[in-house]
Amino acid sequence: METAKRYLHRALAINPNNSKALMANALLTLYFRDFDRAEHYFSRVGAENPDLKKSRLYQDFGMEIYEASRNIGKMLELYQLRIASAKER
Repeated sequence: METAKRYLHRALAINPNNSKALMANALLTLYFRDFDRAEHYFSRVGAENPDLKKSRLYQDFGMEIYEASRNIGKMLELYQLRIASAKER
């Protein structure tokens, strides 16, 4: 896991807006139960890729993070986004 951390940090040092590295960091920090950092990386993914917010993957992953961290307000926001995205389809 430490090797993964090093590579992800290096990727973000090269390109701080790299969505794949941000998402991978969110997953890695969630694995280590560092919920605040997982939320931080996850929110950056959404900020860098507004279209990604409409994807089921983004919404499901966010729900996992916010459920684990017990952030009910953010869970509700994603649930409402999921409903709005479904209506657009």
